[in-house]
Amino acid sequence: MKPQHAMPDQRCPQCGKNLNRSSPVDLQLLAPVPGDFTICIGCVAVLQFDQQMKLQVPEQAAIEQLDAQTLRQLIAAQNLILSLKAERQSRGDA
Repeated sequence: MKPQHAMPDQRCPQCGKNLNRSSPVDLQLLAPVPGDFTICIGCVAVLQFDQQMKLQVPEQAAIEQLDAQTLRQLIAAQNLILSLKAERQSRGDA
């Protein structure tokens, strides 16, 4: 199981889903820090932690400056969430 880090309740700025945990996409045990990226479990939007650890929609320039490995990890996390949602829906768990 992936490590999870508790965070203050907040809503995704894209879809409004309540979020209170984060999991690192690189499987490291590190808690997120300001500037880190994450994916919303509800809408799979790419989000970024600001200096107060609030989730925000990142500027396009910030995404364009990501290194290839980080970008691949974010896309892989999005694809995993989408496939898990599809699997749950096909089983009738949605």
